[in-house]
Amino acid sequence: MCESCELPEAADECVAAGIAWLDRNVPGDWRSRVNLRTLNIENMTECILGQVFRDAAIARDHCGYEYAVTTFFEGMYEDYITGPLGFSNFEDIDCAEMTEAWVRALSAE
Repeated sequence: MCESCELPEAADECVAAGIAWLDRNVPGDWRSRVNLRTLNIENMTECILGQVFRDAAIARDHCGYEYAVTTFFEGMYEDYITGPLGFSNFEDIDCAEMTEAWVRALSAE
């Protein structure tokens, strides 16, 4: 992520990295699992990971965010992973701005 970028651009860069990560790591059409109307990065069940991994998480009695973090990022400090991928707030980018960046990116596809 470029430190000189304005926040909206930085959020868009994080989201682009998150989309690339999901494309590499999630089989099938993960985009079809995302409801942009309820998308909220601050909510662990309505964030991107919460929605994409909702069904898989039910079997483990987790929310989708917890499932993804424990399945893919176990042993790592999650804030250093999830933030730069746009899955949570990151540095000066709050959850609302990150949510807006996801909506922009997925609406444009």
